[in-house]
Amino acid sequence: MKLKKWLAVALSAVMAAGVLAGCGGGGTGGSLSLSKVNGLLSDAGSSVTVTPDEALDSAVKAAVAKMKEDGAFSTVRATESVNDTLKLPAVDLTGVKAAGAYVITEDELESGINTAALATFFEVNIDTSKLGDLAVVDSADEFAAAAVLAADTLVHQYLTESYIRQYVQSEELAGQLVTLLENGVRFTYSVSAQRTSYDGVTYWVFGARATAAPSLPELPEQN
Repeated sequence: MKLKKWLAVALSAVMAAGVLAGCGGGGTGGSLSLSKVNGLLSDAGSSVTVTPDEALDSAVKAAVAKMKEDGAFSTVRATESVNDTLKLPAVDLTGVKAAGAYVITEDELESGINTAALATFFEVNIDTSKLGDLAVVDSADEFAAAAVLAADTLVHQYLTESYIRQYVQSEELAGQLVTLLENGVRFTYSVSAQRTSYDGVTYWVFGARATAAPSLPELPEQN
């Protein structure tokens, strides 16, 4: 499946950022800095914050191991592996959940990726006026932060009644989900990244999970 088709159908949000301390092991090591990513997002004027995700960490490690075993690294392979491990995407009354992955060589990353290239890479038009220091991305933390902005764009672009009714076969479930989401949505983002080497090439493998969950009303206090 083409990446753009996959993004539109399978992802409510493609990327985000945030990892547990010490995650990203294996290979040559390497991980993201949650505080740096959130700082970059804040500087870019985004209210989005990112959180760690142990299940995603494990899924990324599994994807890296599988690609090494197969002898081929690609975004498509990583995405298939991460989604298979996490059994996503999923749309139910708890919300819309999706995951994805990106593979980029360290040389590509360190050479710098400008805003035009980012839009092509994520296949979504990011509001470049908000990028600030992310106008040219040349580190894993910056790549992840830019991806959050793409994710935020996508989640609002595709989390609509028409999209839900198209994706969810059960009319009853679709209607219930639409009603819940109309009352407010809580967005959460997480990502794991692993730096690894294979056949003389160093790769960064990013895995992401996003959830758009209904904001349920608070229960009254019990006397």
